[in-house]
Amino acid sequence: MDEFYKDLYMDVFKKWICMQENPNYIIKEHKDFIQIESSYGIAEVTFNLYCIIELKVVSKKKNEIDFYLHFQMNTLKHAVSLFNEMLESLLKLSDEAKTKVLLCCSGGLTTSYFAREINEANKLLKNAIEVSAVGYNQLYQIGKQFDIIFLAPQISYLHAQIQSILKEQVVLKIPPLVFARYDVGTMIKDIEQAQIKKTKQIKKEEISLKLKITNKKPIVCLVIYKNKERIHIVYRIYDKGMMLLQNEIIKYTIHIQDIYDLIDTLIIQYPKISIISLSLPGIIDQGKVFSTYIEGIENINLEEKLKQRYKQQITLYNDINSATAGYYVSHQEKEDLFFIFQAISLNAGAGAGCIINGKLIEGFGSFAGEVSYLPLQLSHSLEELSKTPQGALEILSKIIMSVMCIVAPHIIVVFSELLPDLSALEEKVKEMMPNHQIPKLIKVDNVIEYMLIGQMVLCLEEVE
Repeated sequence: MDEFYKDLYMDVFKKWICMQENPNYIIKEHKDFIQIESSYGIAEVTFNLYCIIELKVVSKKKNEIDFYLHFQMNTLKHAVSLFNEMLESLLKLSDEAKTKVLLCCSGGLTTSYFAREINEANKLLKNAIEVSAVGYNQLYQIGKQFDIIFLAPQISYLHAQIQSILKEQVVLKIPPLVFARYDVGTMIKDIEQAQIKKTKQIKKEEISLKLKITNKKPIVCLVIYKNKERIHIVYRIYDKGMMLLQNEIIKYTIHIQDIYDLIDTLIIQYPKISIISLSLPGIIDQGKVFSTYIEGIENINLEEKLKQRYKQQITLYNDINSATAGYYVSHQEKEDLFFIFQAISLNAGAGAGCIINGKLIEGFGSFAGEVSYLPLQLSHSLEELSKTPQGALEILSKIIMSVMCIVAPHIIVVFSELLPDLSALEEKVKEMMPNHQIPKLIKVDNVIEYMLIGQMVLCLEEVE
């Protein structure tokens, strides 16, 4: 599009935003941005050089970014649709402003009644507190959506384990007498006390790239992953071994057009980019992606679509293969390595990557590493076992046993959100294998960083 029309559309878009009226928010126009403030969050529309527009929403309650993206102005229709997505995210914060409390017991029945009683009292008191109930088997799948979790006396012995997995939540025990009497008044006081607890600072695993890598061509790496209800695209630009830029897109849904918008704006700002690389969940076979979080790529060859649109070299990788390569190079490993990824997921999926003799094994149809298809002899269904730490431990130990029978790597790295610590897995594996045949087991917590590092390394091996 002609730059004149882009500038014209930018002006029209600014005026259109300022004309919007809604009792739920206030619009304030500034020199280079427009601010939209509600009772629960602040949205900003920033207008940059090259007709690049940034949209951002920050939650007042959590003081963190809830929505972020940037795009270059091309059509008013596209700009308006993204603006409406931003507004939807801003208005959703009214629900998130409530303190969300989850009561958990063995099956969810007794806590369901207690939750109803507490909610009735909160309505009368006009408290911004919303209480739900759940059985233990569903706790880990939905627990991250809540601020405070209370455990009924019959499962209170699991407190330490639950807190170690749901690190961002405040996990407390319901006193037996309070639970037995359904003492609503005391529970509301306990919830109010829990609200004033400071948010925990979670220490992240530090990763340093010990291997010096110098890329001759600027590379942009994109990693797509899901966290809670939102989809993230973390992107990083490498040039001559240095990281020039890192940021992320945060949305409730990701469409292929969002990928295009991101790449378009990066190329405008960094025109020397020569390689565009994506790490995606699912199987990537000859440019087609199966099972991912991106809308609009069904039944298309994503690699071909990107090659038609951009002159840069295009590479696509499975996200766990990228993480495997990232761990391998950042720890300067020389031995065979197997990387198992097990997230808290409603679809019970698990994935893995394998490096043998320094080479990443992708296999026929890129099917290598799809460990969720292994015909394991399990005590219950894979879906059922994937809901709890005890079940996840059984799955992991039997995957490790299968891997040792087929590949027998020296090192097995595990990323599992349901595994509190490595000692339980080590003991479980010892029950199944002779000690001298057990590989070195390692647990990691920062898988995204390994994906970004590995993606860069795989890119360099493929195109340079």
